[in-house]
Amino acid sequence: MKKNILVFVLPFIFVSGLLGGYFLHIYSIKCEYNFQFINKSFNCGASHVIEKANLADLKQRLNSYIDLNKKSGSITEASVYFRDLHEGPTLGINDEEVYFSASLLKLPIALVFFKLKEDEAPDILSRIIDFKITEEYKPEPQAYKPAKTVGVGKKYTTQDLIFYSLVYSDNLANEVLKSTLNKIDNNRKLALNTFIDLGLVIPKTDEAPDLSTRAYASIFRILYNAAYLNIEDSEKVLSILADSEFDRGISAGVPKDIRVANKFGDRKLENEKQLHDCGIVYYPNNPYLICIMTRGKDLKALEKFIAGMSEMVYAEVDSRKIK
Repeated sequence: MKKNILVFVLPFIFVSGLLGGYFLHIYSIKCEYNFQFINKSFNCGASHVIEKANLADLKQRLNSYIDLNKKSGSITEASVYFRDLHEGPTLGINDEEVYFSASLLKLPIALVFFKLKEDEAPDILSRIIDFKITEEYKPEPQAYKPAKTVGVGKKYTTQDLIFYSLVYSDNLANEVLKSTLNKIDNNRKLALNTFIDLGLVIPKTDEAPDLSTRAYASIFRILYNAAYLNIEDSEKVLSILADSEFDRGISAGVPKDIRVANKFGDRKLENEKQLHDCGIVYYPNNPYLICIMTRGKDLKALEKFIAGMSEMVYAEVDSRKIK
């Protein structure tokens, strides 16, 4: 009797195992196909692909690199925040120092609209925005001129404007978004709540620094973990950021086939320039977050410094790859 049972049960277990493995494989492929930019471990699970030892050696090397560039005059100040997004360590150097946020604030402005879409106005991203140049739109001149900018007299959806604002860092698109938001939210409650939820403060003036690497980096961690927007919208925002045209900072320090979802910002002051670049580097199966903010005299030198920092961090992550 037992033999007969085994004859039927063993093939059933074997076939079930094969089918289970097949469907798990199909599910994993489906999950990775649907979501490229948010945390895959929510749905797919993930095993460690790099060693998770502390970053003391890397921190020492980065500090030496900062000191060397200060002595050469390439920079006057720099801050960095790093976080392994797959259950790994973090690293901060001068990460509470505040800088001018400048174009970095284009990202939280975009998130206000995505949050509005989820909570109150499902059609907000598809609404057509028509605008004319008036006193209301006075975008600041840009050191990094956008490769594309919105055209006066043309019609755009809110999502189009967000794309121009984040991908090309187009100041005019951002000004139209802010003006549109003011008409919807004249008491600034929506914007204020979004900034508070993200751990930021809305700058009251352009004359004072207001943002640190640690604070800004948290936005990318929140997006990656779909902790503020839903999964689909978090994925959408990060996919837009992954199309960013700015490739002279973090992206310049990693291989060309590695995706980077980032936002940069720059500011020209009377005796100083600032350049910042923050985002997620999608190292295969182990993305990490990096945010670098700098002060100096020359933007080209700051670009080179950020690229060098990024290259050092990538090399460290890659050196930990489990064989």
